[in-house]
Amino acid sequence: MLPERLGFLLNAMIWISTVPRHLASVAEQIARHPEVASVAAVSGPANLMVVVICRDAGHLYRYLAERLAAVDHIQAYDVSVRSKRLKQVGSLVSRGRLIRA
Repeated sequence: MLPERLGFLLNAMIWISTVPRHLASVAEQIARHPEVASVAAVSGPANLMVVVICRDAGHLYRYLAERLAAVDHIQAYDVSVRSKRLKQVGSLVSRGRLIRA
């Protein structure tokens, strides 16, 4: 089910920079947040990419200002808000089991 059908209308990617020795602990802390759909270590200016799903801009603001701000060892972050879904790949599930399309 798409998050939009449950009232979660805002999807954002957060690009996080931390020193390599704290990468695993920062990722583990963030992965426990209920707003977080995905956490991945990446290369480039940021070394973590986080996808969050929020109800609206206020929810995203509170997530950034309260929950993410409480995570130690984040040096910097940038936020990219998705403006429109153009394609999404997913798995089909029937009676709790994956099925072929």
